Amino acid sequence: MVDFRCRCGHRFSEPEDRCGRAVQCPDCRLLVDVPFPEDLAALEADGTLKLSSPPPPEPHRMDELQRVYGGQADLRSTPAQIVHAGGEAIPPVDERGQPPLPTPRYDPETGELIRPLDLAPPRPAPPQPVVPLGAVVHYARDGAHGGLHHPLLQLLMPANLLVMFFVAAMHGVALLAAGSILGLLAVPVAFFAIVAHYGAVIDDIGPEEHDELPRPLRDVRFWDDLWLPFCNVTAALMICYGPAAALAHPAAWVGGYPGLWAAVAAMAGTLLLPAVLLTLCASGSMANLRPDRLLGLIRACGWHYVQPCLAAGAAVGLYGLVTVGRPWLLGLPLPRMSAAGLARVSSVDGPLVALSTYAGHYLCWTLGMLYREHQARFPWPMRYHQRRYEREAALRREAAAARAPRAGDRPGRGRASGKQAGETGQ
Repeated sequence: MVDFRCRCGHRFSEPEDRCGRAVQCPDCRLLVDVPFPEDLAALEADGTLKLSSPPPPEPHRMDELQRVYGGQADLRSTPAQIVHAGGEAIPPVDERGQPPLPTPRYDPETGELIRPLDLAPPRPAPPQPVVPLGAVVHYARDGAHGGLHHPLLQLLMPANLLVMFFVAAMHGVALLAAGSILGLLAVPVAFFAIVAHYGAVIDDIGPEEHDELPRPLRDVRFWDDLWLPFCNVTAALMICYGPAAALAHPAAWVGGYPGLWAAVAAMAGTLLLPAVLLTLCASGSMANLRPDRLLGLIRACGWHYVQPCLAAGAAVGLYGLVTVGRPWLLGLPLPRMSAAGLARVSSVDGPLVALSTYAGHYLCWTLGMLYREHQARFPWPMRYHQRRYEREAALRREAAAARAPRAGDRPGRGRASGKQAGETGQ
């Protein structure tokens, strides 16, 4: 049996065949290795290891180490010794009395001989004739230019016509599928894509300062190119035409003329639509929808605001005629997915869709041009860093200049008036 103690003092008695294994102490719950019989002599009674006696001191140990390893003598010649020795330097020569040739150099990794490269002498560059610059035709301006005709002509460019063709094609597909079960999927998708495209047009022409329409879905980034423009345009339409839709509902009136008040509300919404749409798509903050800031935007645009108002009336009227007004005003039911339905969409709805698409892009283009020309005067906060103390400093300087006495003024009295100064000069 092997008798030993744990560190906590518990006594163990284990058979010799368990030597080298671990047992758990029932008191401290620690694992204890069972020692071999030859290791018992190195253990104390409490289970710890015995420490051997310290080695005897060696008083001359440090002196011996200093003698063996210290006091190294530097036998190299110092510069002072070389100068003191004097004499001429012996040039290195070979056995024939000639200076030795330079030692060849080899690459330490590959062992190849390193040969110097001969550099060609620099060739003088031929003189370049100075070409005079041509006359500048166009100069930079503060903003965009053009009138009613400028967006009309720009939209007729081939690239812009191609974009409007695909947008009109989405209109046609949505109208053709509206009369069937496919309309449950095609109409919402087409509505989402077209509305988001109009918001992207305002952003591209205005803040981005591009001179052509963006492609449908632009870069297909969900937030920047689809969801955010869709929400901005939809919110502008709800703000401007939501009251008109509520007044047009028969349940909103017991008597009176609901159609008249709905028409008045729709006209007011059409006048405010350009300002609200431009604010949502270009300002970046819903706080700019305050009435005073919307009126400030209209005031900053001046007479140029009439152009997007006319475009908004045309676009909203044509889109209302194509979508909501076709069964009431034109007496046309929804087309079906057939050859006759396709022919009617191409002949009857095609011109209306083309005109509404053109009017919608014209509205967005004019809003972008308004932003480029008048955005510096828009009352939108947090757009430029303006120091608040500049005006106060200017007022303090004016007050100090007014209090400072001029040359010729009598001491102890204030500044003389202009009439008194004139009489004094005479």
